[in-house]
Amino acid sequence: INRFIKCFYSLLSSRFITEDQHYSCMGRNLSYIPPSIPSSIQTLDFSFNVLKLLQKTVFPVLSFLQVLDLSR
Repeated sequence: INRFIKCFYSLLSSRFITEDQHYSCMGRNLSYIPPSIPSSIQTLDFSFNVLKLLQKTVFPVLSFLQVLDLSR
């Protein structure tokens, strides 16, 4: 079971990161990807948001990224 702990909070959404480097912004009604994603992240979950367009430069260098979920 993944147990999420609060990483940080902004006006737009709560973002969570687990000890094993999984970052979840699932269903937060986001229209863009926040720029403050840690470079050590392995899994990003931005499913069930209102993302319409992603620029080439939207993600920083994420050399450990293995899974990206942008599903609706």
